[in-house]
Amino acid sequence: CSASSSAPLPSSHVSYSLVPPSMAPGVRGCHPRCTWSISPRTQRSSSVPRIWPPLPPQRASPSKQSLAMSVSANGSTEVLWTDAARTTAKSDGRQFLNKLREAGALSLNHGDVKLKAFREPSHPGLQGGRSKLIHFVRHGQGYHNLLADMYNELGLTYNTTGEKDLSATHSFGNPYQRPEIRDPPLTELGRKQARALRSAATKLKPELVVVSPMCRATQTALLGFSHLLSNKSPDTAVPFLAHEGLRELLGPNLCDARRTLECIQMDFPQVNLDLIASHEDSLWTPDPEDLKDMAMRSYQFFMWLRQRPEKEVVLATHSAWLMTTLNAVIECEHEDLSSWFLTGEMRSMYVTF
Repeated sequence: CSASSSAPLPSSHVSYSLVPPSMAPGVRGCHPRCTWSISPRTQRSSSVPRIWPPLPPQRASPSKQSLAMSVSANGSTEVLWTDAARTTAKSDGRQFLNKLREAGALSLNHGDVKLKAFREPSHPGLQGGRSKLIHFVRHGQGYHNLLADMYNELGLTYNTTGEKDLSATHSFGNPYQRPEIRDPPLTELGRKQARALRSAATKLKPELVVVSPMCRATQTALLGFSHLLSNKSPDTAVPFLAHEGLRELLGPNLCDARRTLECIQMDFPQVNLDLIASHEDSLWTPDPEDLKDMAMRSYQFFMWLRQRPEKEVVLATHSAWLMTTLNAVIECEHEDLSSWFLTGEMRSMYVTF
């Protein structure tokens, strides 16, 4: 629901959150059966996205430089992450890292090829080895992420890994497992987050864009790297390939079950689907994928990527895949490279094989 008003827009330090009318007065939804209101609340420096492009040696490291702002067409800044979204990211990151540790995935020996990641191209660890500049992108906010943020704002507990939360005091279920949320698209905020990548993306020179076949990841890549697309045809300046190896944890969350190839092709004719083996989703099951298996799936993806000739690559993927990859598959130079990604966040690093 939405509401119109002639009042001026709020400043960049004010955001709006959905709360029940019984909790805060506000603007009643437009639908007569709507039970949600809009209530302003203060915002802490959420108007700046964390976009980490590769930096020349003379510039500050990503952890010290100022964070880039998202500026709309009229020159105003846009709030890309609410406090609830940041809370969700911290909670999800803690839960998932604990799961990786409990599963023994953090110490798993995947194969003979060792992967390491560094910020700077001049790092001694890159000398003499095979390396690629990889831009890791988490998709923008999807509708499942919006539901999770709302759960957090309302104090409703759930488990991001899909396991039943025995401490839950509500009957709404897990937001990631609601039947309406299968392969969800980006929200309007998610599209803004993807478009906010453009200022950094246009300065990059990727030779290949690999996407998870899930709707939200593909949308993010196409919106964030739209300068590589043609306005008149599905042709692209560089290949856009879908790869199942980039998919999120397979099961039990329904948001991670993909649609048929026919549906994907209709929505995204710019993306090459030749690497997708089955028309239907043959990978997702109601039982959660073993985290060691997920780590091995990521490792095998990088062995495929290692054989590719491209030296600069974009990967559009998901939070748990990124957390697994950068903690259990790739040895990262700094901890801030391997922490949980916010929606629509990009981190660039040099990966040696």
